[in-house]
Amino acid sequence: MNRDDITLAGRLRALRESRSWTQEGAAEECDVSCGCYQKYESGESLPNFKSLVKICRAYQVSPSYFITWRKKDEASEEDSPSG
Repeated sequence: MNRDDITLAGRLRALRESRSWTQEGAAEECDVSCGCYQKYESGESLPNFKSLVKICRAYQVSPSYFITWRKKDEASEEDSPSG
Protein backbone atom coordinates (compact mmCIF):
# COMPACT_ATOMS: atom_id res chain seq x y z
CA MET A 1 0.00 0.00 0.00
CA ASN A 2 1.28 3.43 -0.90
CA ARG A 3 1.99 5.43 2.24
CA ASP A 4 0.12 8.44 0.80
CA ASP A 5 -3.02 6.32 0.56
CA ILE A 6 -3.28 6.12 4.34
CA THR A 7 -2.66 9.74 5.27
CA LEU A 8 -5.43 12.27 5.72
CA ALA A 9 -3.88 14.31 2.92
CA GLY A 10 -3.76 11.32 0.58
CA ARG A 11 -7.30 10.26 1.29
CA LEU A 12 -8.55 13.81 0.91
CA ARG A 13 -6.89 14.10 -2.49
CA ALA A 14 -8.25 10.72 -3.60
CA LEU A 15 -11.80 11.75 -2.64
CA ARG A 16 -11.48 15.06 -4.46
CA GLU A 17 -10.09 13.44 -7.59
CA SER A 18 -12.78 10.75 -7.58
CA ARG A 19 -15.32 13.55 -7.90
CA SER A 20 -13.30 15.47 -10.50
CA TRP A 21 -13.30 18.53 -8.25
CA THR A 22 -10.62 21.19 -8.31
CA GLN A 23 -9.12 22.20 -4.99
CA GLU A 24 -11.09 25.43 -5.22
CA GLY A 25 -14.31 23.55 -5.86
CA ALA A 26 -13.61 21.12 -3.04
CA ALA A 27 -12.94 23.98 -0.65
CA GLU A 28 -16.27 25.53 -1.58
CA GLU A 29 -18.11 22.21 -1.16
CA CYS A 30 -16.42 21.70 2.22
CA ASP A 31 -17.10 25.28 3.32
CA VAL A 32 -13.44 25.98 4.15
CA SER A 33 -11.05 28.49 2.63
CA CYS A 34 -9.13 27.40 -0.43
CA GLY A 35 -5.82 28.06 1.34
CA CYS A 36 -6.79 25.83 4.26
CA TYR A 37 -8.00 23.07 1.95
CA GLN A 38 -4.73 23.17 0.01
CA LYS A 39 -2.76 22.88 3.26
CA TYR A 40 -4.87 19.90 4.37
CA GLU A 41 -4.35 18.14 1.05
CA SER A 42 -0.62 18.83 0.97
CA GLY A 43 -0.19 17.66 4.55
CA GLU A 44 1.05 21.05 5.74
CA SER A 45 -1.67 21.22 8.38
CA LEU A 46 -4.56 19.22 9.77
CA PRO A 47 -8.17 20.37 9.93
CA ASN A 48 -9.66 21.21 13.30
CA PHE A 49 -12.69 19.21 14.38
CA LYS A 50 -15.23 21.68 12.95
CA SER A 51 -13.51 21.68 9.55
CA LEU A 52 -13.17 17.89 9.59
CA VAL A 53 -16.92 17.58 10.12
CA LYS A 54 -17.56 19.90 7.15
CA ILE A 55 -15.19 17.87 4.98
CA CYS A 56 -16.85 14.61 6.01
CA ARG A 57 -20.29 15.98 5.19
CA ALA A 58 -19.19 17.20 1.78
CA TYR A 59 -17.62 13.85 0.89
CA GLN A 60 -20.25 11.78 2.71
CA VAL A 61 -17.71 9.82 4.77
CA SER A 62 -17.31 9.36 8.50
CA PRO A 63 -14.38 10.92 10.40
CA SER A 64 -13.05 7.42 10.94
CA TYR A 65 -12.26 7.27 7.21
CA PHE A 66 -9.45 9.75 7.83
CA ILE A 67 -8.15 8.14 11.02
CA THR A 68 -5.81 5.22 10.56
CA TRP A 69 -4.51 2.83 13.16
CA ARG A 70 -1.45 0.78 12.47
CA LYS A 71 0.44 -1.69 14.59
CA LYS A 72 3.78 -0.42 15.79
CA ASP A 73 5.72 -2.90 13.61
CA GLU A 74 3.71 -1.92 10.49
CA ALA A 75 4.41 1.75 11.09
CA SER A 76 8.12 1.20 11.47
CA GLU A 77 8.30 -0.95 8.32
CA GLU A 78 6.53 1.69 6.22
CA ASP A 79 8.47 4.55 7.80
CA SER A 80 11.84 2.96 7.10
CA PRO A 81 13.77 4.18 4.04
CA SER A 82 13.65 0.72 2.44
CA GLY A 83 9.93 0.19 3.21
